[in-house]
Amino acid sequence: MDDTQKYKVISKLQRDISPKDIASELNVSYGGVLKLKREFEEAKVNGTIDQLVNTSVVILDEVGEKLSDLPTVQTEINELAKGIAGLEHLSEELQQTALIINTRVRSLLLSIDHLSELEIAADVLCKLQTAFLNKNMTQVNVQNNYGDTDSPKYNQFLGDRPRD
Repeated sequence: MDDTQKYKVISKLQRDISPKDIASELNVSYGGVLKLKREFEEAKVNGTIDQLVNTSVVILDEVGEKLSDLPTVQTEINELAKGIAGLEHLSEELQQTALIINTRVRSLLLSIDHLSELEIAADVLCKLQTAFLNKNMTQVNVQNNYGDTDSPKYNQFLGDRPRD
């Protein structure tokens, strides 16, 4: 069962349509619908529904259907799908590499003799964490604290009366 079929099955399961009716309507196997229903129930409990279906593929398929009258849409969608698949593969490879680096640093921690070596190991772990978990960005909050009267700051913004 491909991702588009899974998406359709899950949408019908959410509407409490029986698995037998779903299987006959979508022309998929009844056992597959039951298995997906079980996985869907587990995913609802675990909060991992987004992992059941690769939504990027479903969206690309839908866009392809909606824009099928344009001549180069299918070619572009195929290239985009290849790019997404490549990025997913790269992401998996990078995660595996990060795990190897993490394991290597942990094993080196047992044989550290100098404080500088500990600092380097901690720096490597911090950079791994930043690369995979943190979003490095700067937030700038600019406020205009000057009112046109002697009223308290922000008083001009507290009402819902329109101003010129």
